[in-house]
Amino acid sequence: MRTGTRPYRLRRWRWRDGDRVRFFFTCARPGRTSKFESKTAQISDRFVREWLRALPGPSTALVSLLGCKPDGTSEYKFYSFCGGYEKPEDRPGRQSFREWLDQWSSNEPIPLREHPTRDFDRVPDDLRVATAESIAELLRSGHTVVLIDSGGEQRTRQICDHMKAIEDSSNS
Repeated sequence: MRTGTRPYRLRRWRWRDGDRVRFFFTCARPGRTSKFESKTAQISDRFVREWLRALPGPSTALVSLLGCKPDGTSEYKFYSFCGGYEKPEDRPGRQSFREWLDQWSSNEPIPLREHPTRDFDRVPDDLRVATAESIAELLRSGHTVVLIDSGGEQRTRQICDHMKAIEDSSNS
């Protein structure tokens, strides 16, 4: 694995699910390396595939908070695919992230739950609840869950706080 493909700001979280303790991960979107990166660089499909291979597993599932920047531009603008919430006319000729994952991971499908949010904004209550429910459902079905946002800190932290999850990155 090349160093650049390692998920940026990868953190492990411990969450109490009744009497059970479960673990999930948070990190930044594929291609994110630091706040000093180019804000316009395109991320190749090959790079995204390598990033996916570098995620913790087995049976990895993604929960995405990627949506739009404060100016309304898509957080998927870096990729050959678009968010599932985007209108086809806004991204002509592009597959959705779900379609792209299905095409790439034909042997073992990668579950994806998209909960689009606006970067730098507070995640609305209903989306925090829905995202937490997606994470819980995927964990209970045996998946290794990775929650992503643009930088791997602000929106993911809001979800972790909502779930009362505790960072436990010492063993990740």
